[in-house]
Amino acid sequence: MDETNSNDHPEGDHTPAPSGMPGADESGNEPATVGIPSQAPAFGDLLGIHHRFNDANEFVTCVQAWARAQGFTVSRTGKNFSEKNPHPVHGGRGAIMWRSTLYCTHKDQACSGRSTCTWHIKFSYDKANLNYSITSIGLGHNHSITGMHVIGHGVQLLTLEKQLEPDEIDRVVGLGRFNLPVSKVREIMDALYPERMFCPSLLSRLKDRGRVLHLGPEVDSMGRFFEMGYGMKATGGVFHVNLTSALQLKSVVMQQPGMTKYATSYSDFVLCDGTHNVSMYVLKLMPFTVVDCLGRNVLCGVALDESENTETVKLGLELCKLHEANATLMTDGGSAYPGVALDLGMIHILCTKHFEDVILKGSTGLSGLAKAEGNALVYATMSKVEFQTRFDRAKTMYGEYKEADKALCSIYRHKEKVCRAFTGNVFTCSSLVTQRGESMNSVIKENGLKKKELRRFNLLQLAEHLWGIFQRQEIKACDELVTLLTAKRRWSNYVDSIWRANILQAELLPHVVQVAGKWYVSASQFHNVADAAHRIILGEDGGHPTCQTNYNMED
Repeated sequence: MDETNSNDHPEGDHTPAPSGMPGADESGNEPATVGIPSQAPAFGDLLGIHHRFNDANEFVTCVQAWARAQGFTVSRTGKNFSEKNPHPVHGGRGAIMWRSTLYCTHKDQACSGRSTCTWHIKFSYDKANLNYSITSIGLGHNHSITGMHVIGHGVQLLTLEKQLEPDEIDRVVGLGRFNLPVSKVREIMDALYPERMFCPSLLSRLKDRGRVLHLGPEVDSMGRFFEMGYGMKATGGVFHVNLTSALQLKSVVMQQPGMTKYATSYSDFVLCDGTHNVSMYVLKLMPFTVVDCLGRNVLCGVALDESENTETVKLGLELCKLHEANATLMTDGGSAYPGVALDLGMIHILCTKHFEDVILKGSTGLSGLAKAEGNALVYATMSKVEFQTRFDRAKTMYGEYKEADKALCSIYRHKEKVCRAFTGNVFTCSSLVTQRGESMNSVIKENGLKKKELRRFNLLQLAEHLWGIFQRQEIKACDELVTLLTAKRRWSNYVDSIWRANILQAELLPHVVQVAGKWYVSASQFHNVADAAHRIILGEDGGHPTCQTNYNMED
């Protein structure tokens, strides 16, 4: 740093301060040389004992801390050692101070530019003694440093940082990592310190400082985002970024290292449901959700792209190890997903909730029977022949109504992916709709309360938010496991509820007949297998039995 002209801070021999002022002891003897301790001492001790010191940076820090406590601000100017003027030990490398001036930053309103205060401390490096020595001290101010504090109704208005206590500064700076508006920070500080009123502009400056400390000086924090991503990849996670020819971010796939074990164990059923407005970019978030052995949703990877497209979703599932052949991929009706399931050899199932909404719209103005018939086509357990019969009957009754006909045609067109008559033998973790996926999106947006804040997130903040969600899910699962083990339970409530449902189903279908390796069950006695309500085919050992209903599939 270049040294300023010393007209503002007069040069001269060291002038000892009068008795009672910091800078000399009562005897006037020159103090001994010792190093500055790690804890900043009182300023009188600092100058009275340490005319010579070893660490210039620590000396400057101590003086600045003392000055803030006294109500004024100290800055430094000076020169560092260089190649032409090397340090006796370290040479010219590094920012090592050679000589510096500490000065009060006060300026008169009529004077622009340099400081007008006479307070200063000058020091330089003594090459003979290999330490620093103070060459000039001027501890008098030509202005008031007490300042005027505006107090009304017993509350003090604070407009400058030097008026704050260290704990107040630390608290506001700590809040800077969060996307809190200044008004909310002010409410927090007013509640914690009711006798002090904080100026919004002061809080804004401190909050910005905290944001820079945590997220870096860049608005989008791209430097720290890539540092986090490649660090995650180096420890077993996934971090893949696709850039355009103009070096603009096109898509991102991420998976934290801790998620990989979930992908290995629970990749037989994957949910994917995209959501908008989760960052400052026009990128759609597509979280990949699996279901663990406790029946809990677990975030197991994410993909970001401008839209839900086959290429990005497929790449995300492959990189996150969620592309197991014959596994179930449950999604909404997005056009990207059928191609993904086909390319990866997965079984694609559609969310029934979306069809339920179509049925509700199509049955508007009709009798309640129209809605019930539409829902039965989707949810009721029946044979494929019975499904066709009931569909034809519904088509005849309600096909003349435009919206009802549209709903029925939509169900029939997607029957193999949404109707239980065709999907009863597909493993879905007891899920009929993508409610688990919608639930994950709700968790990310915290039931809508975080929507506004998420729109201001950069990718680093979004990643930290997502990893925090996964960590909480993992901790809650561990807590439930500990509770089950402590209670000496052999299985979870999730498994228990499924088994109870299976037992109930078995009680409702007590009549069983086996013919040629196939089991036929029904609620009443039958002699002709064509009259059976369900047909169950037992596969090879270790495989799942297939059935017209999903109950046996969930064992």
